[in-house]
Amino acid sequence: MAPEDYEFWDDSTQTYYERQPDGTVAARPYTEAEAAQYEDELALDSLHAEAATAIHYLDERIDLCLAYLALPHPNRRGDGGASTGVVGPRGVQRGHPQAADQGVGHHVEQADLTLEKHGLSACQAEAPC
Repeated sequence: MAPEDYEFWDDSTQTYYERQPDGTVAARPYTEAEAAQYEDELALDSLHAEAATAIHYLDERIDLCLAYLALPHPNRRGDGGASTGVVGPRGVQRGHPQAADQGVGHHVEQADLTLEKHGLSACQAEAPC
């Protein structure tokens, strides 16, 4: 405990240190409530780490799914169609919003690069989502 510190929580030994007005340091073990709070904080830290891992994984899966949907005809193999997206329910076209501006070639190239990043080719990308 540094000389200017008033109190110190040592989680490794679950001990609380407090500097008294006369300069002496008093120590005591964590109370049941403090120990429970420490355990709760450890559990939250663990959940935070798991969530960060899941977010990274899901972000990659979303990129892969979007690349798949950006293919001109994701369910057909090698037909070279001119569609810029996928026609979904009720005839609504889905796909990259800038596909019409950039042209199909650029759009397909971007999708192929994203698929290659995940070790797939357009022919292997059979509904990865």
